[in-house]
Amino acid sequence: MNISKLADQIKDYKIVGLGEGSHELNKNSTQKILKLSKELITKYNYKVFLLESDFLSGILIDLYIKNIINLQKKELISLIMPVFRRTSILKFIYWLKKYNKNNNNKVTFIGANSETWIETYDLKLFSKCDKFKHILPLLQKYKYFVETINKFCMPYFKIYYGVKYLKKFGRYTNKTAIKLNKLLICIMNKEIKKFEIKNEFEKKIIDYLKYNIHISEKYGNQDLRDKYTYKLISEYMKNKSIIFYHNGHLVLSNSNSLKPLGYWLNKKYNYFSILYAIYNDKYKNKYMNDKYQFNKIGKYNNKIYFDNNNKYEIKYNGNIYVIKDTEIKYI
Repeated sequence: MNISKLADQIKDYKIVGLGEGSHELNKNSTQKILKLSKELITKYNYKVFLLESDFLSGILIDLYIKNIINLQKKELISLIMPVFRRTSILKFIYWLKKYNKNNNNKVTFIGANSETWIETYDLKLFSKCDKFKHILPLLQKYKYFVETINKFCMPYFKIYYGVKYLKKFGRYTNKTAIKLNKLLICIMNKEIKKFEIKNEFEKKIIDYLKYNIHISEKYGNQDLRDKYTYKLISEYMKNKSIIFYHNGHLVLSNSNSLKPLGYWLNKKYNYFSILYAIYNDKYKNKYMNDKYQFNKIGKYNNKIYFDNNNKYEIKYNGNIYVIKDTEIKYI
C-alpha cells in the first residue's frame, strides 16, 4: 500500500479516523496506521492525535511530548490503555516528542475516552504537574470510587451496548451490587459538587468525571460513552485531527441502532475513516465479545463494504473505507 498516495487523497478532511478491527490487531496494521499518521502530521498540517485511552492520562502524555514534564519508560507505559501498550505506539509517542521539540510543540496528544472502568492510574505521576495540585485530592477520591466499582460492582454487570445483565457472584447478591453502585455514585457526586473549580483546565476534568459517573449509573451505556467522548474531545478539533480507535466507535452507525463516535464526528465535521478489518473466523478477542471482527468480506453493518483484494482504492458507501490486511500476526 502506498501510504504517501493515500495521505494525499485524504489530506483535505478535517477529521481522519483510523480504526482497528480488534484491540489485538497485528503489528503490521498498527504500523501502517502510525505511518499514515506521521505522513498526515508532517506533510498536511494535522495537529491533534487522539488515542482511545484515558483522558487524564492523555493530559500527562501531552505534557510529556511537549517537553514540559519528564516520564520514565515504565511511567509512560502505565499511562497508555493496556490494549494499546505496544512497542510501535510507544515509539510513536517518542517520535511525537522529538517532532514537537523541532516544531514548536505543534502536535497535541489527547486521550479520547470517557468511561468509568478504566485501569486506575498512579496519582504520583499527576503530582509532577502543578496544574493538578488543587484537584489532586478529588482525583484520589475518584480513584477509590473506580477501584471499588471495578471490584464489587462490575463482576455483576455484563456490559453490552447499554443492556444490563446481572448474575450472582460469590456471597454478594445482584441487589447488593446495584445498591452499592448507587451509593458510590451518590457519594462521588457530592464530592464533585463541593469542589471549587478555579480554571478551565479543572472544569474539563470535572466534566470528564461527571460523564464517567453518569455512564457508571447507566451500567456502561455505549451510546452515552461515545456521546460523552465526543463532548470531551470536540473543543480540541478546531485543528485537523487524527483519531485512532476501535472500528466499532468510528463507524457512522451499526446494527444495534446506536450512535457511535463516528456518527457525532460526521454530523459536525468533514470526517473520513479508514478501518482495518480482520478476516479470521477462528479468532476470538479475549477483551470483549463484539461483532465487528467476525464479519467476512461483504456488506458490513449496512454502512461499510469490504474489498476482495489488498488495494486501498476500494468500494465505499458514504465516506468510510475499509482496508483489508492479509498478514495476521497477533500480538
